[in-house]
Amino acid sequence: MAYTVRVSREGRWWALAIPELGEDALTQARRLSEVEREARDYIAVTMDVAPSNVEVRVVLDDVGLTAEALARSEELRALRATADDIQEQITAKSAVLAKELAAKRLPVRDIAALIGISHQRVSQLLSA
Repeated sequence: MAYTVRVSREGRWWALAIPELGEDALTQARRLSEVEREARDYIAVTMDVAPSNVEVRVVLDDVGLTAEALARSEELRALRATADDIQEQITAKSAVLAKELAAKRLPVRDIAALIGISHQRVSQLLSA
């Protein structure tokens, strides 16, 4: 089951409320980067399930940020996800090409020059 975690700022702490577990389902985190893990652990203990079986969706309540700042941060996260996907494609295609060129007995340094990566990276791709 997926749980919504509503996050607000309370002094130096992030307050976490999990409405699906009732109005008393509250916990806290010191850093925003810890919110998801803290919520997942809280839910896992409460529901007696493994943390890996808990899906959380973090929703920032009014934390003093403008809607524009929140939208821009979402845009940046989406762009990073896209960049990660592209990097995975580059790695996979580089490995295929490196192996094809190596099968034609091209030296590793020449393969590196053709693909535009270091010879060390070519060696890693070939041994993977």
